[in-house]
Amino acid sequence: MRKPEVTIAEMNVKIGRATLSKLQRIDSENALSFGLTREHCQLLERISACALRNESVLLTGETGVGKTSVIQLLASYMNASLRVVNMSQDSDTSDLIGGYKPVSIITIIRPLFEDYETLFDQTFDRAKNVKFFTHLQNCLSTGRFADFLRLLIETALKAIEQPKTDHFSWTKLIVRAKRILHSLSSRKSALPFAYIRGIVSEAAELGHWLLIDEINLASPDCLESVVRVLEGTLS
Repeated sequence: MRKPEVTIAEMNVKIGRATLSKLQRIDSENALSFGLTREHCQLLERISACALRNESVLLTGETGVGKTSVIQLLASYMNASLRVVNMSQDSDTSDLIGGYKPVSIITIIRPLFEDYETLFDQTFDRAKNVKFFTHLQNCLSTGRFADFLRLLIETALKAIEQPKTDHFSWTKLIVRAKRILHSLSSRKSALPFAYIRGIVSEAAELGHWLLIDEINLASPDCLESVVRVLEGTLS
């Protein structure tokens, strides 16, 4: 039987009759070490042909024959980010797709602070504001969230007054900060909720490869939700 040849070039990967262009990534990782048998090469070629046409792949076979490892190997060849989901009878749709879940206030504030830092560096000189950022971090670490949010809002208002700045992004940040501040003051005893994206939704949005392992153990509801996300029909 034919053993497809595997050739790893700088810009593409050629596996038998299928040639795939490599994805660009900032962090380079070494390819996985893998002993390629004839069966593995044939499987790699079939999977590559599906990937070339953006088709989903269903792999069947006994446990431990290398199905998952072959996918991981191809993703390594392609510089593709691979997300792995291990399904079971207890898998929940919200964990896969996403949903509103109780979170700590720091989980809500942290993304806001990351966006704030990006905008701040675009507008002000970080080196001249070391003490200010130290004070911000201190407010965050000691749980003085209201003071922290007020400082963010004050900075945003000053940034908007400047002629050459991203007024729209700063205004959006003010709205987000005020919303969280209002939630803190009006619902002190209530547990905050936030929408947490599931691994499937995140992979679909970011263009990552998705490997769903033990798919036969998943409930029909989970499978239907996954299919809807991948088809882009989930509202």
